[in-house]
Amino acid sequence: MPTYTVRIENGHGADGSNETIDFPHRQAACDDAQVALTEMAKERIPIERSAHFGVEIDDDAGQRVYTATLHIDGRHEPSVPDYPDVASQLDKGPRG
Repeated sequence: MPTYTVRIENGHGADGSNETIDFPHRQAACDDAQVALTEMAKERIPIERSAHFGVEIDDDAGQRVYTATLHIDGRHEPSVPDYPDVASQLDKGPRG
């Protein structure tokens, strides 16, 4: 089974680890990287307003085979006034 080296940027800078993982083929390594990105994002959002994640995968010859990044930037829009829900204020609803 081929061995791949995985490097992760977890939103606080590169984590410094070069983890080697066996995958049955290149596409399995790439798919796993995408899942890892979404899991990292789930752990940090909505706690943080902005976050950046990345993953790089090299094959056993040291050649880069995959790079992916995920950047999330959340903003609250200016406040929009709430309008009263007239239907809920009627005794029997709008079709009464």
